[in-house]
Amino acid sequence: MAILNSESLIQIKIRFFSSLRSTTGLDQIEIPINEGETILNVLHQVENKYFIPKNAQLLDGDRKKLAVGTLCLINDVDISLSGGLNQKINSSINITLISSIHGG
Repeated sequence: MAILNSESLIQIKIRFFSSLRSTTGLDQIEIPINEGETILNVLHQVENKYFIPKNAQLLDGDRKKLAVGTLCLINDVDISLSGGLNQKINSSINITLISSIHGG
């Protein structure tokens, strides 16, 4: 995990919906990150800290993309349309995580 530099901290909000809300036990969190950190790095941190049980997944097995059935929105725009997981964060953003897998 990166060491936080207070001179370049950005506060971001992450909201959880559907089964991801049950997995984390939270509606939303606000976390500080270093300016220039990637979305993927932030999601690694979120998965490691907030996903309970630890076998719950936000990222796929190789941890380079979202797990199947997980939608990620950046400021309400799908990640695939807004620069992908490797985009750098240079200002405060909202990340929305939604599980599209559900019972029938």
